[in-house]
Amino acid sequence: MKKFLFPVLWVMMVALVMSSCAKSAYKKAIPADAAVVMELDIKSIAKKADLLGQKDAITQLIKSLAETEEDQQIAGVVANPMDWGIDVFSPIYVFSDATLENGFVLASVADKEDIIDVLKQASDNTISTQDDGDYTWINSPDSMVLGVVTGKALLVGSGQDKAAYRKLLEQGKDDSFFASEAGKMMEKNSGDATVMLNMASLSDEVKAKAVRELTSGRGRNIPGIEEAAKNLMETKMVLNLLCEKGKISLNLIADGIEEQTEQVLIDKIDPGTLEQLPAEQLVAVVALSMEGKAYWEAASEALETLAMTMGEQGEKMLNAIGQYVQAMDGTLAVSMGGKDWQYDPQLVILMPAPKSEFDQALNAIGAPMPKQAVIGGDDHMTSVSSMPYTYGAVSAGFDKADNAKNAYLYAYLNGAPIRQMALKEMEYDLRNAPAEIANQINGLVGLADFAELKMEEKNAVSLTLWLTDESDNALAILLSRCIALGQSYTSAMHAE
Repeated sequence: MKKFLFPVLWVMMVALVMSSCAKSAYKKAIPADAAVVMELDIKSIAKKADLLGQKDAITQLIKSLAETEEDQQIAGVVANPMDWGIDVFSPIYVFSDATLENGFVLASVADKEDIIDVLKQASDNTISTQDDGDYTWINSPDSMVLGVVTGKALLVGSGQDKAAYRKLLEQGKDDSFFASEAGKMMEKNSGDATVMLNMASLSDEVKAKAVRELTSGRGRNIPGIEEAAKNLMETKMVLNLLCEKGKISLNLIADGIEEQTEQVLIDKIDPGTLEQLPAEQLVAVVALSMEGKAYWEAASEALETLAMTMGEQGEKMLNAIGQYVQAMDGTLAVSMGGKDWQYDPQLVILMPAPKSEFDQALNAIGAPMPKQAVIGGDDHMTSVSSMPYTYGAVSAGFDKADNAKNAYLYAYLNGAPIRQMALKEMEYDLRNAPAEIANQINGLVGLADFAELKMEEKNAVSLTLWLTDESDNALAILLSRCIALGQSYTSAMHAE
């Protein structure tokens, strides 16, 4: 099937991406127990990335990259997506069953006969079709059923019999995926591209195998790993991609893990802690709102085993560390910076516990801190740094992430110093490259301003990349830069 069908599906996907969409009832063919469902909101993607406006540039770029027949077919689809008979105003879905063994692609149909003609042409007539009422079956050269097309839907799968396809296409709306709790969760959290991982619907055999894999090897010694693995197999997760003006966000929303997270996360991040981070040469910050007692209870069993091998001294150290960790209730923040941060990073750690308790723990352990470390703090907080501890507001980039103050977990990455380092590393590789190519690569490297990772709720995590250029949509910026790079590269190759 792969030899004949996958190139055709790839061409069809490109056709869909070059178009726009509106949701339709044909999606009822997705079964309620689907374990993985992917949806592409083609209308949103095409509009935001200005795919239609850049169609000619993309077509020429594809044609210039290679001269294979498949590449030329893709370029033709980009230029004339309506010729393929696909309903370009509807989304495309990819989904699998509860065993993960059978996968499907589902699309809406605009012209059934056009789809059949395209399938035959793209496969050099090795794919055959068979009419059966409103159904037209798609068969491989060895007569295996690859899919079916009706006046409304195209459904292509892997190794299914006709009964399986009929069951999906003829099931009622109330029996479909989007009528289930997982489907409703996916619709509620949909983005430009959305994936639902419905692990709760996996077959018992698949779940058992996954638990065995997660608890094998080194993982078997982690306290509570088996119970955690079993709980994971009962979760539903939505992963969505959202593209907005000046930023791209990847979000994970999970259902079924909030209770475990609640054990170690407490109040949201304290803005006062973040404001005490040194602003000068700030490269990255990680902050976590934590409950020290819960962390200690989760880790103590494994640490006790390790301490036993160290005798009385190990027990003494364990007690001292345990006393301190359990007092750390609040926002723990770590920042990295410094002029030569990539070679000699300067760290500052803020810990929500009195300095007096930290000093007691150090004395009990009996091991001095490194000479370059500076211990600071007061009756409420301890600081450990490898540069003089200073108070001050964080960088302008960090101020941009106001919502971090309402997060349980937060990480910030400043793009400017990272960009400078990357450009230096690229200088050697680009020394003989044409100037236009070097400029375009520099433009891509310089696109990121900063990134932030947030746990906004106890079951939702978002990763956002902020861009330096906010004048257009993030996808349009990336696409135009990539097209320019591709065109400069092909021009250079032709010149040689």
